[in-house]
This record gives sequence, C-alpha cells and structure tokens, in this order.
Amino acid sequence: MAKRARGLSTVAVHAGERYDPSTGAVGTPIYQNSTFYYPRKPDGRGGWVANEDFIYTRYSNPTVRAAEEKFAALEGAEAGLCFASGMAAVSASNLAFVKPGETIVAQANIYGGTTSLFNREFQRLGINVAYAWDGSAEELAGLVDESTRVVYVEAPSNPFNHVVDLPKLRRMLDAKWGKRRPRILIDATTATPYNFRPLDHGADVAIHSATKYLNGHSDIIAGAVAGSRAAIAEIHPWLKSLGGSMDPHQAFLLRRGMTTLPLRMRRHNENGAAVARMLDGHGSVETVWYPTLSHHPSRLVARRLMKGFGSIVTFQLKTRRAAAARRFLESLELFAAAASLGGVESLASLPLETQHKLTPPAMRKQLGITPTLVRLAIGIEDAADLIADLEQALRRA
Repeated sequence: MAKRARGLSTVAVHAGERYDPSTGAVGTPIYQNSTFYYPRKPDGRGGWVANEDFIYTRYSNPTVRAAEEKFAALEGAEAGLCFASGMAAVSASNLAFVKPGETIVAQANIYGGTTSLFNREFQRLGINVAYAWDGSAEELAGLVDESTRVVYVEAPSNPFNHVVDLPKLRRMLDAKWGKRRPRILIDATTATPYNFRPLDHGADVAIHSATKYLNGHSDIIAGAVAGSRAAIAEIHPWLKSLGGSMDPHQAFLLRRGMTTLPLRMRRHNENGAAVARMLDGHGSVETVWYPTLSHHPSRLVARRLMKGFGSIVTFQLKTRRAAAARRFLESLELFAAAASLGGVESLASLPLETQHKLTPPAMRKQLGITPTLVRLAIGIEDAADLIADLEQALRRA
C-alpha cells in the first residue's frame, strides 16, 4: 500500500526538524558557530574521517539545513538552499545558469529590485536581458533564441498580480528546444507554497524572498530557492563564493515562521479577497489588480493554477495628484506606510517611491507605475477593521 501523503500543515510543523538528543529539546537548536570539528575519528589507517556535512557555516550549518529541508518539503522539491536575502537568492540562481554573452528572457512586470539587478549589474557583466511586456507564455517563449539560458518570471507578479501560464510556457519551450531549452526560474514569493507550487507546473527553480510570508513576522531578511538536487548543486557554489549565506539565528526564526505558514496564508487569502472586493466598488478607486476580480487579465490562469490568491492588492486612485496618494498613506491608522510585505501586519506603499524607485522612468511608465498607484500588503487582522481604515483614509485623500 502506498504511503499516505501528509498535509501541508503537518509538513510545515515536522519537516526538517532535528531534536537534540543530548538535552531532549523539542525543535532544532541554534548552532551559532562558524566552524565545525570535521576530523571526527581515526579511520583505522592513520587518517581521519571528515565531517562531510558541516565544515564551515558559510558552506552549511545544521540550523540552516533544517530550514532548507522544511522549505524544500513545502515546495515539494528534492532540495533547497537558504540565503542571507531574497536578492542573494535571485543573484546566485541566475548566475548559476547564465554567462556573459548569454541572455535572460524576463517578464517585465516583476519586482523592481530584480529589474535593477538585471539592468545594472548584469548588464555590466555582459549578460543580456530581453523583456516580455505582457508577460504571456507566447511572448516569453517567442523571445527565446539560441543565446537564452534562463526564462525568469514572477507569479503572482509584484505589484500587479499577473500570473504566467507556467504549464503552457514549459510545453512551448519543450516543443521548440527539447533538451536545449532554457531553465525556468520563478519568483514565487507572493504566492507561497500554500497557494502555488511552481515546480509541480514546469518550473526548474522556485525562488523566494523568505523575508516575506515564509518567515511572516517582519523580523529577518532571508532568501530561499528550491529545485531538483542537480539544479541546487549548480546554485550552491555561487552561494559559497558570493557569500550570501544565512546566519543560524536567521534560520531559526525562518524555521519557526514556516511552521505556521498554512495557518497564516488562509487568513491572508481571506483578507486580501475581502479588501479587493471593497476597493473594486469604491468611488475613489479607478482600477484594482487582484487575481479573482472579473477584469483581471490573469484571472482564468490564476484560478486554474492557484489554491488561493494571496494578500497583495494594488489599486490606482482616480486622482493623479501625488499629494492625494501621500495623504491617503498618512491617514491610515492600522496600515503602516512601509515597504515589504508578507508579515502579520498590514502595510501600504507607493511602488514609485519604494520597490520601483530604481526602475528606469521609461520602464516605469510602460509598466503603469504612477505616482498614485498604491500597493497594499494585507495582514491577518480582522478584515472589517482593515476595510474601515481604508474607507476613512480614502475619504481624507
């Protein structure tokens, strides 16, 4: 009889845990040390048997390994790696597969920090980036040529919640390029493994800013990637060489945060949908971007691929006066006017002044990043209280 697959909440609590046999402590301890005694014992021939797992924390660490195994289990992956930040994860994952003179085909509507990396640092390294402006599978696949080594997407994208038809993209790349197809790397931060597991739908590597929902409490900076053992083996040398290694205390907090991911995401999903519905009918709001709304371009793909739709709600005020958007932020009482997302508390920001500040002006204009575009990261408070806060702030704006 086949062994019954465990539910995601059970995986979140138990995967990767290392109980301390010397004390009986429940939960993985913090191994807050830089080096390990690797020649453990004589091998009988006058040599020593090395500790192959743990030598130096920049390479690997027991607390970090526990977080990596828990994350990989949540993603349904063979292996995972943890990094000091989400951008460290993005950088190492791309550099593992692309060399100078080669090309990344990227969805244009992605996190501004990633476009800054692509447009500035990667350009200086001689790595080419071709952008797909509508982010469709057809456009992405159509830009791939002999020099393309990576297709890079987000789902849902930040801040407009576009969802790439990943299975269709994979089929198109396989059909045209076969074994020579580029790797598909996806930033799935805003989905989380609770709502969408991209490796199940054709992606090669799933990338997360673990600062966000995986940790869930806005108290660490962290990144994570998951994929096959072979893919992770190609990325790991870049983690070691670039030095974007996770600290053991970071790993302890990330491991603890992931245990409650399914519980938190259920509430994030409920609150996000409730706020999106309210804003969609509000007289001061021109457009709302949330995957379940009837006018959202990705609604059919999102409903087919995703279990839930997250807590990022982006909207365009009817006014084009930047002062009105700032007044809206200043009038909020429960929402903190702050960057980032994925914590238990609700946040509000203007993408033009935060995540897309370093994006070239022409690119911002083409993407629709205006001075009165507002991104909400909905927390786990009571939805009625959040809606009341937004309504009073919109009146004042």
